[in-house]
Amino acid sequence: MGRRSSAVSRIRSIVRREPDEDPGADEWAQRVLEARAKVQQLAERQRQMPAAFHGSVALADTPSSAVDVEIDLDAGRIEVRSERCLIGSWSLDEVAVSGLDDGFHLKVEGEELRLVTDNDARFALGIGLQSASPIMRRRIAAGLDEADSRLAR
Repeated sequence: MGRRSSAVSRIRSIVRREPDEDPGADEWAQRVLEARAKVQQLAERQRQMPAAFHGSVALADTPSSAVDVEIDLDAGRIEVRSERCLIGSWSLDEVAVSGLDDGFHLKVEGEELRLVTDNDARFALGIGLQSASPIMRRRIAAGLDEADSRLAR
């Protein structure tokens, strides 16, 4: 009987360990989840920080309609202002933004506007851009690399 109970206890100990086959894998998975959460927090914080940009805005189908503008991102809103007037102020929830080769395309109030900024990387982070064309992604990455190198100095 003594032998049997030790075999049973070994089987029970093996069965109890099965969910924890590799405790290192669980720890690694937890670290990945924590890192993702931190990235999301940083992106959310960036979206909530005020930021100002210079650029131009045009009707997407009429490039000759370009106007120099100041763009403000603040508290989940985007405001586009020319020297002469406020062009628009919208909640970011109301604006569909695409990062295309020729700039950021904003769909607002039934119109599509093409916005070109002086800092694509900061603008993309500020609006929480999720995807972009390959050319725009390279411009954003170059801007982020430049910002990282300035911070390292």
